[in-house]
Amino acid sequence: MAVGRHKYAKRGKSRLPERFQLKNERERQRIRLVNQAYHQLRDRVPIYRNTVKRISKLRILEGAIAYILSLYMQLNLINAMNFKETFLGKKLKLKR
Repeated sequence: MAVGRHKYAKRGKSRLPERFQLKNERERQRIRLVNQAYHQLRDRVPIYRNTVKRISKLRILEGAIAYILSLYMQLNLINAMNFKETFLGKKLKLKR
């Protein structure tokens, strides 16, 4: 047996013990779910929404981070404008 190879590697999938087949199937299912989640995330990031070309997982995460930051900045700008209109747009009566 070669170094680093599993003892069932030459025998083919049908001869693998059932526990290895189940383990491999669980891992394939996990990978499918992770890839599906990345695909859903890609569809929610505006710059990648209509892209047919494959985008790396790293680029998807970077795009999502940039999108979240832009939403955060927009929200802060709206809050700052509301604060200004509410408190600075009126003469404040301070109690002394």
